[in-house]
Amino acid sequence: QRREQQQQQMQNADGKKDPQAAPPAVRPAPGGLTPLPPMQMPTTTKKETTFTVKSEDDVKSLGFGLNGKRPPGKIFIEVVHEVDKEDPNLESWAKHADLRVGDEIVEIHDNVVETMTKEEFEENLKDLPIKLLIRRVEEVPVAPVSEDTTAPDKKYTPLKLNLVVPPLLRNRMAQSMFRKTVEQGVLNLGLTFEPLPPERVFVAKVKPDSWGWAVGIKVG
Repeated sequence: QRREQQQQQMQNADGKKDPQAAPPAVRPAPGGLTPLPPMQMPTTTKKETTFTVKSEDDVKSLGFGLNGKRPPGKIFIEVVHEVDKEDPNLESWAKHADLRVGDEIVEIHDNVVETMTKEEFEENLKDLPIKLLIRRVEEVPVAPVSEDTTAPDKKYTPLKLNLVVPPLLRNRMAQSMFRKTVEQGVLNLGLTFEPLPPERVFVAKVKPDSWGWAVGIKVG
């Protein structure tokens, strides 16, 4: 039996795994949760715009479809036709007015669509020339942060972090709060947070030589 144990130890020394060996201990993350990856700056954001469009007196077809949807409730444009229904040689009024699929029709002739009845909606829609209030929500790319901080035409809104230093054991250090502002040109904070809102958010990891490390932010 001793010889078998010695042979097993020699195999382990050669790099082979011992099937009876206990698995290596996994060090838990702070708070017992799996750390999140370092926070990345968003590449897109939602942009909401509201605008009014009016048709000309000679327009007889609006050039968009709703796929049978009617109020009460919100109404969105489902189809935008390329050409005019009355004259196929012309583009449709909706195309000319730059209406798009997904646009919400908020008002017709200054009347709120969401609270209309089906009959009121159809009556207003047939009242040409028409006036529409449109709400559009779209994903737009976030402009990359420029390292040139002296250009006057570059608008930069700094990211501000409010941080709380928790008290240590036996109150050896009083709780305090401080604010750190991310300078222009910083693309990665080098911080891992846990958990996520609505819970209180703590710094779980600080990457060496990162922005967070340089300004003195610490785990906890």
